[in-house]
Amino acid sequence: MRCVVVRSLLCLLALFGGLTASRAADAQTKKKVQVVAIMSDDAYEQAQALTIALKSAVEKDARWELQSGDFSLEVMVTALNCAAPPDASCLGKIATKIGTERFVWGSMKKEGGNVVAKLRFWDQGNPGTETALKYSSNLNDAADDKLVDVARGALKELVGAPVGTLVVQAGKTDGEIWVGGRRAAKVRDGRARLTLPEGEHEVELRASGYHPVSSTVTIASGEQADLTLEPASRIAESADVPAVDSSSESAISQRTLGWVGIGVGGAFAAGGVFSMLRVAAISEDPAFEAYRNRLRAGQDACAEADRGTRVPGAASPGEIADKCSTAQTFEVLQYVFFGLAAASAGTGAVLLLTDSGKPRREQQAIHLRPSFRPTAGSTRLDLTVIF
Repeated sequence: MRCVVVRSLLCLLALFGGLTASRAADAQTKKKVQVVAIMSDDAYEQAQALTIALKSAVEKDARWELQSGDFSLEVMVTALNCAAPPDASCLGKIATKIGTERFVWGSMKKEGGNVVAKLRFWDQGNPGTETALKYSSNLNDAADDKLVDVARGALKELVGAPVGTLVVQAGKTDGEIWVGGRRAAKVRDGRARLTLPEGEHEVELRASGYHPVSSTVTIASGEQADLTLEPASRIAESADVPAVDSSSESAISQRTLGWVGIGVGGAFAAGGVFSMLRVAAISEDPAFEAYRNRLRAGQDACAEADRGTRVPGAASPGEIADKCSTAQTFEVLQYVFFGLAAASAGTGAVLLLTDSGKPRREQQAIHLRPSFRPTAGSTRLDLTVIF
């Protein structure tokens, strides 16, 4: 029985020691700060209320511990024979006098129906900060919510915004945490820890291969908030490659065929023009003209050349027959080329004009089938276009 009691006492002592150590650790994380009473000649009541509100704001900020004691800036300046407001040397003497490494001080005066205060924060070894306040002189109660907000805002300007800790759990994902649209921390093995100002924040998890996921979290000063963000479903690798729609593929084919048809039609037209020029060149050839001009009216030069009719002072019938044969060949070709040009370009234009982008049952093919039929005294060209 005695052993049980001893063990119980040891457990209680261990628990008490743990609590004491925890409190000591918390105390070590906080920095002590003193608030010296605001100095004023004509707004004493408002200066006193602001001093109390500032002390309350320090006590509610988890980063700071309000140092005990009440000190007046006016008394300090007088006792240390300093000018008002005190200079850097005098501020160091005041800190030594009140036994602190940092303190808030300032002055206030009336300005019509308002009061204007200039507050400063002295931190040993660091540049000081300052801020200015202007509010209604009716705020002379330290418990007034409006004055409390003024004091909290002033403390934030002097020492920075109160902060808290956010711990994000994200499974086993590696990625990044974005807060308010800005990158804030990296996620390693599904965990991230970051410090954020108190208030509400939009937190987003971005991880390669996953859709972003976000949530809203509220951070309290000096406290830790835990947030779990499960990565959204993995993005399929094929999602980055747009699917090819069969209708658009068909439409692209039709458009391509249309422009190809017009281009081929242009090439055929060029062939027709070349054939015309060749026929005209033979017709205007000096040897051919000399042979033709020496024949009687109504005689066909090519027919006479085929019969072997000789003309004095002109080329031989064989030479003229060759020229006639060449001319007849190009004459036929010009009809062929111009026909093909009209058919091809017309088909291309129809394909372009009727292209609606809608799916087609099957890919249509275009076939051009020219055929020649010799007839009495002429040659007939038939052109068949199959869709």
